[in-house]
Amino acid sequence: MMKGMVRSGLRPHLELRGSVDALDADWYAALLAQPTSETPEEQTTTGAPPPLKEPKAGFGLPLDLDVDLAIGTLTYRNLPIGAGRLLANGDGQSMHATLEPTGVAGGSVQGTFAIVQKDGQQDITWDAKGNALDLSLFLKALFNEPESRITGLGRFTTSGTGRGQGEVLRNSLSGIAVFDVDNGRFAKSPVMEFLAKQTRIEEFQGAEFKTFHAELHIKEGWMHLNQT
Repeated sequence: MMKGMVRSGLRPHLELRGSVDALDADWYAALLAQPTSETPEEQTTTGAPPPLKEPKAGFGLPLDLDVDLAIGTLTYRNLPIGAGRLLANGDGQSMHATLEPTGVAGGSVQGTFAIVQKDGQQDITWDAKGNALDLSLFLKALFNEPESRITGLGRFTTSGTGRGQGEVLRNSLSGIAVFDVDNGRFAKSPVMEFLAKQTRIEEFQGAEFKTFHAELHIKEGWMHLNQT
């Protein structure tokens, strides 16, 4: 059960408290998805440029908010999420959100995210980590594929900062992400399948590994792989 209040206008405000006992997010995502097929009015003759469409206004989360949401069971693309808790508080000029240890893909994920209005811009910071994640479940949901490319038990840490919105934010991002996988296997990896075909070494398909470690550094919109 949830209860709350939403206020729009010059000073938008969101207040939400309660719990999500069970939720199938796929059902709601399909319900709210934009139709992919064109209507007769949108179809054009061959070779004619498509009509210009006015950009649709996006939904922005207000910085003035008070959220305390307990998570029971949530499913997205067959990825099990829960139990856990999401807390968020803001005063209109800043917002701080905390995801308490929450079950994801058989493991646990937790983290913080903060926004501060400064000199007309938004400064953001994030910090998160995950442990004992079933990589097969996680990657199938991430890529929306029936089979996972890699299996294994994964963990990660990430932190960083950024400023602005849109392209400005992307170019200002600075952070790090560290990934580790234990007892893994390349189940449906296009790269490994290509190597197997080119070298005629079938062992590349389904190759197993004991440990895998990678460090990604994010700077000015680019990701740099510094260590594997």
